[in-house]
Amino acid sequence: MSRPALKSGGAAAAEGVGPTSPVVVARVVKPIGLQGTVKVATLSDAPDRFAVGAQLWMLTTPPLRVTVEAVQAAPGGRLALRFCGQSSIDAVGAWRGCFLAIDESERAPLPDDVFYHDELKGMSVVTETGTPAGVIRDVWSSGPYDLLALDDGGMERLLPMIKEFVVRVDRMRRHVIVRPPAGWMDDVAV
Repeated sequence: MSRPALKSGGAAAAEGVGPTSPVVVARVVKPIGLQGTVKVATLSDAPDRFAVGAQLWMLTTPPLRVTVEAVQAAPGGRLALRFCGQSSIDAVGAWRGCFLAIDESERAPLPDDVFYHDELKGMSVVTETGTPAGVIRDVWSSGPYDLLALDDGGMERLLPMIKEFVVRVDRMRRHVIVRPPAGWMDDVAV
């Protein structure tokens, strides 16, 4: 959804430039109060992502670079953020529904055995014996573990991303080697 760009005072370091490869980290729910504060639903588990001084991209048209001036907890596990140069409800009212992002290059590095979901999408999957098992179409968070949603020539396969089944993820070659449970590769006629 595109939103009009707002005059930002000192909030935008570079209007219209925007992140090269945006990673959405929050969505603006609504303005709260009259002082330019917005309630956001966070999509990031990086603890300092929204700290005072953090720089984010407001994905308006054109994108705006904004700097967090104040942050506090809001009901429902959300945050209340105020950005530098935005001091009234009129300044932030059009941001309802907009997304906040960082550039992919600003993401925190992960340990070797932890992956961002979008990093896994598009990787080919093969069994330990070399049998192709599909391409990762999506990664679903399902409680205790993530599920890899594979597209195997139009057939969907789901595989829990646990050490018992996922032998190795090769970031450089963009493929995953799996040891699927018995019967997982059997085609079922529907």
